[in-house]
Amino acid sequence: MMLEVEARLGRSLEEDFQEYYIEKGWGQKRLANRWGVGRNLIFGRVLRGGRRSWAEMLDLPVRTIARTALRAVRATRPCCEICGWSEGPLDGAHFVPRAAGGPGGWNILQLCPNCHRLLDSGSPEILQAAKEVLLKREAGRILEEVRDDTEARRRLLWIAERVVNR
Repeated sequence: MMLEVEARLGRSLEEDFQEYYIEKGWGQKRLANRWGVGRNLIFGRVLRGGRRSWAEMLDLPVRTIARTALRAVRATRPCCEICGWSEGPLDGAHFVPRAAGGPGGWNILQLCPNCHRLLDSGSPEILQAAKEVLLKREAGRILEEVRDDTEARRRLLWIAERVVNR
């Protein structure tokens, strides 16, 4: 069957594989559609009757997409800053309200509804986790701005005191 498809396309699977799958970054399904066969025939790992996929027969390098795709999704999908939940909408939660002396933007946490409710109800574990998230985020931001500025150090100390003493 591979030879029939190669004759129809006028090039070998190795050439097509290199150009489209490796160089252009096409996915497995897209390449299989180009060849007019099922993805499993080209890329499958376990075929019936002990058969091997075309990539295995030709010893072609197959990308392992499961882990890299999962990492990419996790990196781009917003998630709760405390528990990591990312299956639905997040709430913007104020840790130190402006009315209580908190500055504007720094005290906004992106939380799932459960962590937001626990934060508002005063759960000690969630409060501690929120303090750690805020302190780490703000310390990093301030230290990136200016390393030798005493005003930046004063700002960092002020934020740390407010977060720790809440």
